[in-house]
Amino acid sequence: MNKILILIFLILVLKQKDILSQSLVYDFNTQSKQSDWIIINDDVMGGLSSSQIYIDEKGNGVFEGTVSTANNGGFSSIRLNLENITVKKKSYFKIRLKGDNKIYQLRIKKNTSDNHSYVAKFKTENEWQTITIPLIEMYPFYRGTKLE
Repeated sequence: MNKILILIFLILVLKQKDILSQSLVYDFNTQSKQSDWIIINDDVMGGLSSSQIYIDEKGNGVFEGTVSTANNGGFSSIRLNLENITVKKKSYFKIRLKGDNKIYQLRIKKNTSDNHSYVAKFKTENEWQTITIPLIEMYPFYRGTKLE
């Protein structure tokens, strides 16, 4: 199963009504470095999925690969390590992307040492779209289990 996800930018908006309090988390452009991103696939646990990220000629980040459920696998992911970002109750992420009509997840952690992540799922389309994910709607998740 091939998955392609093209990313333009990821913005964390700190207050919904105050455009000046936006914090750009990552902006893909022709100067972006593929090395900013870390690929982690299910091969870390014996799975057979594979993926890659690259910057295309227009400066878009392109994440693509094949997800396989063989050998108890089933995921491909990219990660970006960031400095701490101060958020507020009404903060949200905005992602501009073009997908493949499949469902993806955005996962964030408060601390890199945390075992659990906060997750939000979103469905992509074959055309450019902007996804808005309020932090308040994200839920804690660990190894396939939704936490309280």
